Amino acid sequence: MSDGGGSQAMYGQWLGWMMAAIYMGGRIPQIALNGLNPLMFIFALIANAAYVGRECEKIKANMPWLLDAAVCVALDAFLFNSFVLIILTKLAVTTDHDAVCVLQILHETRSKH
Repeated sequence: MSDGGGSQAMYGQWLGWMMAAIYMGGRIPQIALNGLNPLMFIFALIANAAYVGRECEKIKANMPWLLDAAVCVALDAFLFNSFVLIILTKLAVTTDHDAVCVLQILHETRSKH
């Protein structure tokens, strides 16, 4: 391999690390703002998980892309867990509120009789 090939490989690695940093950095505001697009989330999670599983043999040469995909899978899992927690919390609050309303109605009905 000539020097040109080595410098091209180094340039590719550098671009890979930059892309990984930008892509992973883009996930932080999404998590902070709790902005979840369900289809984007599902497709990104599947694609990143498949990519990590498929490319494990070529770890050293593809480390930036593998790290990017693995971290995004972890961030997506965190985002999904947060989304589920918010939904479950809202359901619990709604259920509690409904239960209180039912108890108040029952109490008022009994008080009238």
